[in-house]
Amino acid sequence: MKVVITGGGGFLGQVLAKEILLKKSLRSGASSNTPVTRIILADIAQPPTLLFDLFSLAESNGIQLQFQIGDVSNLDYCKSIVGTPTADEKALSVFHLGAVMSGAPPDVCLRVNLHGTLHMLEATRAWQESPSNDASVRPTFLFSSAGATLGAGHPADWIGH
Repeated sequence: MKVVITGGGGFLGQVLAKEILLKKSLRSGASSNTPVTRIILADIAQPPTLLFDLFSLAESNGIQLQFQIGDVSNLDYCKSIVGTPTADEKALSVFHLGAVMSGAPPDVCLRVNLHGTLHMLEATRAWQESPSNDASVRPTFLFSSAGATLGAGHPADWIGH
């Protein structure tokens, strides 16, 4: 199974990668134990240091780990990190954590948070519809919204009710 983690250079992305590397497998369709063969940490920049020694952990568990620099608001980049099914990677899990927080200019938030999510969904759909994919294999897509969506006291916010 191939795993793609956008926002992979951030705190949550690195913690998620570490947990997947320790577990060595994920659920895929009806199988609750699909071995992970490769993890791609995708982010706009690679952090100067990682929180954990992910590369050593990956090597010791026989899992390929890559860091791919790029912008999720670029559809070609999203398609390149998701790719297409291969003989060794017939399952796909995408953890879309990449986003900008509410301090960024509105056009940047829209480009990255909305269009970036749409591009990742499109790349995942293209993976599923690829001729090399077994028609019964559906990728897993997990979206985690930015913390800014929790609100800041607006009456419509659910927090505190």
